[in-house]
Amino acid sequence: MKLYAINFELEDFGQNISHVVRKTYYSYNFFTDRQVYAGLTRDFDFIGRQSYEFKRVPCTIAIPINVKKIKNWYSIKNANLQKETNTGKLRYLTEGFQELILPGSEFLAFSFIKPKDKTLFLGKKSTLAFLDSVEEVEFKIKKNAWTSLELLYFTDYEKYVNKEIFKLKTIDASQRFLVGKIKTSDSIEVEYRGNIYRFYGLWKFLDEYNENNLS
Repeated sequence: MKLYAINFELEDFGQNISHVVRKTYYSYNFFTDRQVYAGLTRDFDFIGRQSYEFKRVPCTIAIPINVKKIKNWYSIKNANLQKETNTGKLRYLTEGFQELILPGSEFLAFSFIKPKDKTLFLGKKSTLAFLDSVEEVEFKIKKNAWTSLELLYFTDYEKYVNKEIFKLKTIDASQRFLVGKIKTSDSIEVEYRGNIYRFYGLWKFLDEYNENNLS
């Protein structure tokens, strides 16, 4: 199986909401592996139009290489009207601040899928990004090492803790995943442009792929 290093740059403002504090939507400085997968495959239904279902993908997160963000004021209703709306299913802010990733921000992702063309559409807002380069890279399996920054889904944590997953250095979290570095039994290691990257999620995808094709 071939692994590709994919460098890309945002053409438009991007957003990957992490949390809301005091009427401000904050954004991660990365896009998730699922968002990268949807952008590469054009499988837009995959990113969450239906109820959430865990599915392993052959991609890493979009690793921030040169990322800048700003806070921007927004309003979707007249200022004299209600400031918040509360429906039966969703509470959303009608005005406040939102943190946005600036156009020109640069990212790197690794994927077992080669991009179909020179553009990506990332996240729920389908932010446009252009590919700067796609390079096939060599990789190896690394034993008992810390990964680079990646997502650890609770589905994997609950199933593989103390078996394949030993320690965590978390910097953030959501209802579905932890964000940080993980000490694991196995990971895929890539040396790229003078840096070492390791990923448990990619190794797990490859391990399950090989197991399914041998059975």
